[in-house]
Amino acid sequence: DMNVRRDMLMEAMIALEKLELTDQEFNDGVAEVAESYGRTKEEVISIIGEDVLRENFLWNKAIDLLAENAAEVEKLVENRFNGRARMRVDNSTAENAEYIYETSEKVIEKVKKQGNIPDMFYKSKLVTAVNLVCQNDEINR
Repeated sequence: DMNVRRDMLMEAMIALEKLELTDQEFNDGVAEVAESYGRTKEEVISIIGEDVLRENFLWNKAIDLLAENAAEVEKLVENRFNGRARMRVDNSTAENAEYIYETSEKVIEKVKKQGNIPDMFYKSKLVTAVNLVCQNDEINR
């Protein structure tokens, strides 16, 4: 089931990244929920439950980390290809992120002179797989 896999992934990420929720983050989160529903913080904790709130706030923290990582990968591509690679497809799911960029063969050859392209991305620790595909749009007759 997709929900079970998503839950397992989030729990693994929280454990792997050693994410924890501080008391301040919990109190801020409760205050935000209370304000949005016109309730007191005590009412929110009583209605929803502290454990459920803590879990939701921790998940939000993990989701924020995923979003930051995605932004870092985009910056990495931007810097590596000097702005000459355009994102064409974002196949991100709860389990992984796949981005497909397009650039010219000429740009790829230029970047290759700086080193092995996949290795450049693996150094970031955010990237676990790189597939470099060059397509020639010419049709042979």
